[in-house]
Amino acid sequence: MKTIKIIGSIFICSFLATATFAQSEQREEKKRKEKREKRDEREIKENEKREIKEKEKREKREQKEVRDVREKREKREAKEQKEKREPREKKEPKEN
Repeated sequence: MKTIKIIGSIFICSFLATATFAQSEQREEKKRKEKREKRDEREIKENEKREIKEKEKREKREQKEVRDVREKREKREAKEQKEKREPREKKEPKEN
């Protein structure tokens, strides 16, 4: 009878140890999963911030290019207008 009690006690102890180990494994897995999710969320936020900054830089660059093209066109047009006026001014004194 004592051997049955001893075997039963060993069985119960091993079962409890296995259950406790399984619970601790589940807790650790849960912690790892939470850390992974937090890391993923942080990476997503960082990626969004980086994309926003890149988009702003791209827009600024495009605006600068448009502004530069407009300024060059305005300078060219001003130069052309000046050249058109100069021949008239040169002709007028010759006529006088």
